Amino acid sequence: MTRVAEFDVEPMFLSRWSPRAMSGQPMTEAAMLRLFEAAHWAPSGANLQPWRFAYAIAGEPDFARFFDLLADGNKIWCQRAGALVVVLSQAVLDNGKPMPSHAFDAGAAWMNLALQGSAMGLVVHGMGGFDAERAKTVLEVPATQ
Repeated sequence: MTRVAEFDVEPMFLSRWSPRAMSGQPMTEAAMLRLFEAAHWAPSGANLQPWRFAYAIAGEPDFARFFDLLADGNKIWCQRAGALVVVLSQAVLDNGKPMPSHAFDAGAAWMNLALQGSAMGLVVHGMGGFDAERAKTVLEVPATQ
């Protein structure tokens, strides 16, 4: 696939895309840690890094719990995902104060993860087609996330 930018940008932006053809090969723990390390370096308000990632690797027991949270239309192609990841953002700080930039900051972390995955030759596809409310219960997400 050849993508052409209207203006000069770094090649990594053109090579990153969100395909849906996945190999079914489970991700390794080392590969997951590389993705999360890239996310760690994203900028955030007051350097609070209000994001967390919950994940399950294909073939492991938790994968079915994550898979069951997907909308039916996404289950078709996610059945071959090597891992499923839920991005969480902390809306309220531990001291009770709101974190106004939490979603923006988590989005920056997600983009770092996506660019790292692209550089590693992985299929990284972000989506909102899952039951977010049920995920909070199933994944035991704290109320501030």
